[in-house]
Amino acid sequence: MEKIKKKVSFLLKILVSLVILIFIYSKIDFTMFATNIKQLSFFTIIILIITAIMKHVTQGLNWYYALSINPKYKPTSYDIIKSYLIGISLGFVLPGGHATYGKMYFIENSKKATFVSVLIEKFFQTWGNLIYASIAAIFFFKNIDIWIRISISLAVVLSPLVLLLIIYFIPKYRVHIPTLTKIFPKIVISQLIYVPLTVIQYWLILASFTNINFIQSCISTTLILSANVIPITFSGLGLREYFAIKVLGQYGISNTSAVTAALIIFFINSILPALIGVGYIINHKKKSI
Repeated sequence: MEKIKKKVSFLLKILVSLVILIFIYSKIDFTMFATNIKQLSFFTIIILIITAIMKHVTQGLNWYYALSINPKYKPTSYDIIKSYLIGISLGFVLPGGHATYGKMYFIENSKKATFVSVLIEKFFQTWGNLIYASIAAIFFFKNIDIWIRISISLAVVLSPLVLLLIIYFIPKYRVHIPTLTKIFPKIVISQLIYVPLTVIQYWLILASFTNINFIQSCISTTLILSANVIPITFSGLGLREYFAIKVLGQYGISNTSAVTAALIIFFINSILPALIGVGYIINHKKKSI
């Protein structure tokens, strides 16, 4: 019965992904899409690449910090980079990105400890997206009571402390509290840097072919990124573009321009590093033969 449920869930996620993609791309003017891309200057492209590298450095560090939960494991820089990039490529295997957990099999560490490390990494990636989105929501969803918006934002901000309390009350994990209190602040700082880099990327792209201002771009981008925490499509593809259309549309940005920005970000930040990850996987298989 459990296997049947998993298969049905998998098929439903694929169906949802297809429906969303068909809906989105039926609303795009592909001639305008190509024109928008051509308007990106060489300088903008270089900045996008630099910020993408910076983003992956922060996430690579987070992966290293998360692995530090096992004091016996001393990973090399190569192990961190390889497993991190492999994790990105595996995120495309299943809708929802659950295959990312498979990266634990590409490092020589306790699988139980590595699983916990992935959970910690995922928690803070989700937290990083939600903390900025919850703050942006205070200014975007003005039809909701202000105290409700502020309360939700505070709950998100304080959730890492709640996680520590939960771990403390689980006897078998309590031993990790001293280590976690050391690595959590480092991960928090990295994650707080990560999202603003994406905000800058969106603004640079949108400013190339729209009249959106920086504040509007900041609010929009953080809300768009919240789509990444909903695990129903392949690496957020489709859902993120849908959010972009709905949010940016409030500032007069066309569907095509919104999707253009989202897809460029997706290509630079996800597709390119995933291709490198695939190379690592192929090389790993060759060595194991």
